[in-house]
Amino acid sequence: SNNGGEDHDEDDNDGDNNGSDKEEEAKRECYKKCKDIQIDDVILRVVQIQLKNKNGDIVTTVSDVKNLSLYNMKQGIKFIANREMETKQVRLILANEGNYILATNGKRYALKTPSQQQSGLVLVLTRSVKVKKGKEYILRAEFSPERQLNLNSKQCMLKPEWHNVTLGY
Repeated sequence: SNNGGEDHDEDDNDGDNNGSDKEEEAKRECYKKCKDIQIDDVILRVVQIQLKNKNGDIVTTVSDVKNLSLYNMKQGIKFIANREMETKQVRLILANEGNYILATNGKRYALKTPSQQQSGLVLVLTRSVKVKKGKEYILRAEFSPERQLNLNSKQCMLKPEWHNVTLGY
C-alpha cells in the first residue's frame, strides 16, 4: 500500500542515517502537540528578498540573509534595492526545507510554510516607501508566535501574511 511514501524511506534506511530519523520523529511529535511547544526561536531559510509595487512589478534585492531568526526581526533584515520604486510590500522567498521552530528544550520542529517558496512570506509595510537603487534598507517586524504562527492545526505553520512591518535605513 502507498501512504504517501513516508514509510518507504525507512525501509531503505539500514540505520546509517540517524539524522533523517530524528527529523521524522520531530515532525511526528510536532504534529501532535504544536500548540504545546515552548518556543525559543523560529528560524526561516531565506532564499531571496523581493519588493513588489502596486503594478505588481517585482524587484529582487541584494541581501546576505540566509538563516533568519524571527525573534531578531526587531533588529531588522538588511538589503539593497536593485532599482528605484515605491513599495508597500516585501516578500521573503523561503527555502523548501530548513524552516523550523527551536524549542526551549533544544528540539527542532518542522515549520510548514505553504506557498512561501514561490510567492513568499508577504510583509505588508505600515506605509508606502520609495526605495532608491543601491541604497541599503532595514526591514523590521515584531514577531509574535500567537499572531504569526498557526499552532492549532496538526502541523506548525507560518501564516502567509504579516502586517505592521517597517522599512527604513
